Amino acid sequence: MNISGERAVEGLRDEKERYGAILKTKESVRTIPMSPKVEQILLKYIERNKFQARFNPTYHDMGYIFTRVYIKGKNQQGSPLYHTEISMFLRGGTSQSVKYNKKSGKSYKDIDDLVDFGRPVHIVPHMFRHSFVSVMADKNVSLNVIREFVGHSEDSREIEKIYLHVMQKGKHKIEQVMIDLSKIIS
Repeated sequence: MNISGERAVEGLRDEKERYGAILKTKESVRTIPMSPKVEQILLKYIERNKFQARFNPTYHDMGYIFTRVYIKGKNQQGSPLYHTEISMFLRGGTSQSVKYNKKSGKSYKDIDDLVDFGRPVHIVPHMFRHSFVSVMADKNVSLNVIREFVGHSEDSREIEKIYLHVMQKGKHKIEQVMIDLSKIIS
């Protein structure tokens, strides 16, 4: 499954400005592993979009996965969601199944069933990137491999900052284990 994406550019209002340049460089194209559940969810979204394009005359398939099923300002159905809408979804919204049900008469509750929406914390999409780097650092994946995977240049210091943060957390865990061990021994 090939998926291309981008970070939304803050402050730009015009959809053409925001989504006109898909990739910054040829290095922006990356192959990423995904779990079978993630693939299942993405395929459901793609299936939903194809259904909308076929049966909803106001829906325009623009090739995006996470699309708008309602008209918002100048944006039409099928245009990509704003990063703020994705953040709202991650904080506990729904995948717009209700809107689809009203429009097409077909239930897409199956996507909501695959994803847990009960998150009481503030989550934004970029947190997944940071978490991924933290987990890779915690698993001792080399800095160069992480850099290449997330598209950072060799001179970028961002990965080192995250790596250092993970190492400091590990150091605190070791200190706590030593304290606990000394209590057991004494």
